[in-house]
Amino acid sequence: CLKNAAKYCLKSKDIKGLITGPVNKKLINEAGYKFFGQTDELASLSKIKSEKVIMLFSSKDLKIALFTRHIPLKD
Repeated sequence: CLKNAAKYCLKSKDIKGLITGPVNKKLINEAGYKFFGQTDELASLSKIKSEKVIMLFSSKDLKIALFTRHIPLKD
């Protein structure tokens, strides 16, 4: 679904953005898909290096961009 939605957004001039929800990466990988995360997948589909993109959480009053991703706090 993510790939189809992203491809549709990239082709359309009418689409202004793509909103994703939480996913279980472990289950996706166990199903046979090599999946590191939605941010990296969207970067790949957009032909952008993953180090050039950031993950953004947004609500009406707050927007948070992550400085790192997929790095455990202990590291």
